[in-house]
Formats: sequence, C-alpha cells, structure tokens
Amino acid sequence: MSIVAPYHLGFLAFLGCNITAIAYCVDSFPRKAGPLLLVICAGRGFISFGLSYSTVPAITSLGYDGAMNILAIVSGVLAALVIPAYFTGRYFRKMFTNRVFKEETAH
Repeated sequence: MSIVAPYHLGFLAFLGCNITAIAYCVDSFPRKAGPLLLVICAGRGFISFGLSYSTVPAITSLGYDGAMNILAIVSGVLAALVIPAYFTGRYFRKMFTNRVFKEETAH
C-alpha cells in the first residue's frame, strides 16, 4: 500500500490539474469550449499514456524513488502553470477575446 497509494495520489493530482484546466477554459471561452476541450483531453492523453506506459520500465531502471520523482516533476510543472495563469488570466482572456475570437464578438 505504501507504494501504490502515493503513485495513485500522483495521478489524482494530475487529474485535478486537468479538471482545473477544463473548468478555466469552459468558463473563459464558452463558445470555443469544444476545440479547447479537445486540446486539453488530447494533451492529457499523451501525458498519461507516457506515464502509464513507462511505469514498469521506469520502476525497473530507476526504482520506486526515481519513478515517483518523475511523476512529482510532471505534476509539479503542470501545477506551476496555474500560478502565472491566475495572475495573467484576465489579460489573456481580454487579448484572446479581442484578437482571436473577434468574429464571435462582431455578431
């Protein structure tokens, strides 16, 4: 249990980052929610496939400590992206609304 529980808690943290990104994108750009959700889910699929596919080889070559360090780094990087998004979110929403999604505001 001491090996399995932290590994699954790491995947729970990864899933929490994903849910937060989905909620942010859907709330910020409701009309473009479909393409944004596709990008988020595809990115989650690539990262989670890489993590789950390499679990046994990573544990074999690096040991449990090394494999957990890699998972902690991936989850930490994804969680660290939240801090700049929090402080610059209003600016980016305004910029994307005015420049990228201009055709929607013209109607």
